[in-house]
Amino acid sequence: MSRRTAKDRAFAEEFGKRLEQAFQKHVKDRKNPDRISVQEFAKSLNLTRAGLHKAKRGKSVPKLDLIERARQYDVFVGYGDLRARIAQRKPAKGTSIKDRSADLQLFLPFAVENLKKDSVRVELGEHKKDTVEVRVWIKFAG
Repeated sequence: MSRRTAKDRAFAEEFGKRLEQAFQKHVKDRKNPDRISVQEFAKSLNLTRAGLHKAKRGKSVPKLDLIERARQYDVFVGYGDLRARIAQRKPAKGTSIKDRSADLQLFLPFAVENLKKDSVRVELGEHKKDTVEVRVWIKFAG
């Protein structure tokens, strides 16, 4: 069993809030002529009703499949949307804490179970001024 970090909890909570907003719009809003049932909403996300309730309350870190399926309801959570700190300055080796490096370490708050080294490819893309594009591919079995 893996431990949830503060970043995991922040991501789950923010995702849950946005999922709840989508739920209110697509299931509870009586003025919405395209309203669907709770069961239909849960099924479209590949969740049970209990799983939906847990996700809406931010009690579970959403898996990539759920994040992707929730996009049909305009549920998007970017890492910049989190209140938790996801970037941290790290001191360069051999320097004191006082002499901090300009390097940043970025924490991406999501978890993938059973990830193997040969299932991931990371590539540096275009460099612009103070930014660099990082591309990550994750191959899922199945």
